[in-house]
Amino acid sequence: MLEITNLEYAYDRTRALSVTFWKANQGEACLLHGQSDSGKSTLLHLLAGILRPQKGQLNVLGQDVLRQDQLKGKLLFGQGAKTLANKE
Repeated sequence: MLEITNLEYAYDRTRALSVTFWKANQGEACLLHGQSDSGKSTLLHLLAGILRPQKGQLNVLGQDVLRQDQLKGKLLFGQGAKTLANKE
């Protein structure tokens, strides 16, 4: 499960992403679609732990990604999680 609440990120005072609430349950397929500069890449970078939001919460499997070192820098693939270094 992925849950985003009041998530915000800005580059040099220019808002790149603002999500009030969004939730995807385990097993759901989601499409990330939008115009250029609408925040798609920023969201993916936040999910991967590459960027840290200035505001809000980002939970994966009920754990706050920003506070859990074991989740930091991991990407979700299907039912499990794999690090970029471990592509098994």
